[in-house]
Amino acid sequence: MDGAQVVGMLIGFVIGMTIVVLIGAVILRAAISLYNRMASASQVPEPTFGKALLITLVTMLVNFVVSLVLNMVVGGAGAAANANEQAVGGMAQLLSLPVSLCVLAFMLSTMLPTTFGRGFLVSLCNLLIWIVVAVFIVLLIFGLGMLARG
Repeated sequence: MDGAQVVGMLIGFVIGMTIVVLIGAVILRAAISLYNRMASASQVPEPTFGKALLITLVTMLVNFVVSLVLNMVVGGAGAAANANEQAVGGMAQLLSLPVSLCVLAFMLSTMLPTTFGRGFLVSLCNLLIWIVVAVFIVLLIFGLGMLARG
């Protein structure tokens, strides 16, 4: 790989991460709004878009580090047990979901005036919205593929 390819990959990575953080901030604000509509008494203050960007970015960075550590621990345990590499990777991903929910809840409780419990409920709303978005994208791609065939 030459220098131009490396620079191109870095620029692509930065652009991609910027888009993901922007979408994540929008979804975070939507998750807080959804939670506030469901919980009439204990409201979580909706952050400004800039604050939502910061919360999303910090959460992504912390999740990245935690996932690296989790993959090393699970991978080491799997290697010691002579386990299948794919099964070990799947186990690490399965364990990372509740950890990611707790990381977002912790970030919300430290960066917004709310409790960890409310932050955890917001993180569940956040996960729900991401699932709905993912299903919508899959159905859209599937529908476009069907249109292209026939």
